[in-house]
Amino acid sequence: GVAETYYGCTACHSTAIIKQQRLSDACWDYLWDWMIKEQGMAETDEETKATILAYVKKHFSSQR
Repeated sequence: GVAETYYGCTACHSTAIIKQQRLSDACWDYLWDWMIKEQGMAETDEETKATILAYVKKHFSSQR
């Protein structure tokens, strides 16, 4: 998931933003939808979405 996360997220912001968030798993899900609806992020296929969310939840969640 590191490559998908890097290429999918750094088009708009740095990896430092991802690292500092420390959001709950539910907040990562919310943030994904918010970025699409409010920030104009392009939607991805479900497999890519699941890969990226699994990666950020595993490595950058406040629940770990």
